[in-house]
Amino acid sequence: FLSNSIEKPNLTWGTASFRKLASYNFHTDTITVSTIFADASPEILDYLMYHEMLHKHHKFKHHEGRSSFHTGAFREDEQRYPNHELIEKGIETIIRRKKYGGRRKSNFWTFFD
Repeated sequence: FLSNSIEKPNLTWGTASFRKLASYNFHTDTITVSTIFADASPEILDYLMYHEMLHKHHKFKHHEGRSSFHTGAFREDEQRYPNHELIEKGIETIIRRKKYGGRRKSNFWTFFD
């Protein structure tokens, strides 16, 4: 999706975080993904990595003492990912399943099983 325009970063698993699903560290050039996605489908993992690679690609903007990581251009590129809305719903489903122990069911989940 980025036409090999940037080098691949390091990849690592983080903790079982529900708040920080994945992150990109500019200093170490590392993408860290929450372990709640350890058994997720390749489509979801690819999307998470794409999102974090966009951070590397777009960097961040400083304005009046604030940093902006999700600029308009970033969001436009994010929405270009095939089925991004469906994958976002899949991510939400995984979070609910892991956080609430599967007590909340969704018909959507079958798409990624």
